[in-house]
Amino acid sequence: MTATPNKGWRKGDKFTPIYGLVFLPLIARFWAWWLVPDWNWFLIDLALFALSALIFVGIALVNLIRLRWKRVLSLSLAAGAIAAIGFALNAVGMTPDRLRFALTGNEYIRAVEQIAGTARTPRFKTFPWDDTFTGKTYRTLVYDESDEITHPVGTQSEAWRKRATEGCGKNGNCIHLESKPPDEYVSVETLRDHFFILDDEYPNAFP
Repeated sequence: MTATPNKGWRKGDKFTPIYGLVFLPLIARFWAWWLVPDWNWFLIDLALFALSALIFVGIALVNLIRLRWKRVLSLSLAAGAIAAIGFALNAVGMTPDRLRFALTGNEYIRAVEQIAGTARTPRFKTFPWDDTFTGKTYRTLVYDESDEITHPVGTQSEAWRKRATEGCGKNGNCIHLESKPPDEYVSVETLRDHFFILDDEYPNAFP
């Protein structure tokens, strides 16, 4: 005679959207970390990822042991739905960087307006955008009035290279466009009106 699972053991097996809350701290971190940039986000990231992973695995194991398949599926669907929403927002240009710039862009515009520029000397300025790794900026907001930062690597004019070098000396937010695989990959994203995000992935190591 085949034993049947205890119905009480499986009690509460239902589809639920509540498991989406498991991922809420990670979502909030990516969209709002810049509101408190002085916090140690390197350690906070490690803690958030570890805690979220433990909660995810714990929920999955408990429901698997109790044969609550609808809840297991709900957890998987929550992760998939959040990923799909993220891809959809990115596809229409709604990213954390763009939201941040939409809310804070005026302060950067005012800083640029204080720089004297001419047709022969376009304005150029860099701002730290991310310092997750112990004060090491690996994402930089760049104002480049010439837009040469978007040209193929190596085709920038000597004047542009000079402006970039001088900017590095003034504020320490140094940038370069050459990637150095396998440890480093540099990319440039256009925000608006000569503002760009230079993303220097893993700038030759963690701190």
